[in-house]
Amino acid sequence: MNGTRNTPVELLYAEQQEREEQALAAIDRIAHELIEETSYISHWGGDVPYDSVIETLTERIAEILGVTTPPANKRLRKRESFTARKSLAVFKRDDYKCVFCGTPDDLTVDHVYPWSKGGSDGMENLQTLCASCNSKKRDKVPNKRLGSVAS
Repeated sequence: MNGTRNTPVELLYAEQQEREEQALAAIDRIAHELIEETSYISHWGGDVPYDSVIETLTERIAEILGVTTPPANKRLRKRESFTARKSLAVFKRDDYKCVFCGTPDDLTVDHVYPWSKGGSDGMENLQTLCASCNSKKRDKVPNKRLGSVAS
């Protein structure tokens, strides 16, 4: 024996620390999988990519656990189902072109009135934007003229 013996408290602490490290590694794996699986919706609302994905995930976890934890100063809202079929319907309605610049390339579905500012997922609030215009618009509120947004 080397004369250094761990006390039961030290052993319990080491075991707990190992479990926490395993849980954090699992969270890291899950986060990477989530990012990979949801990259096509990373633009959903918010100032930072994935803001609304994270909010939706938080709400879903709360539902599964049966707890209510609405975000501070926000009412808890549920997103409508946002399917590929719905995206295609928006693209078709907008003639497969960006409603701001008219390009048919790199199209995305955007909220006219941003989700992060209370806009809905209804068809009347969705529009086709190219990735470039969507990136410039971010979560700005539209002015009356098509293509113009307030800062």
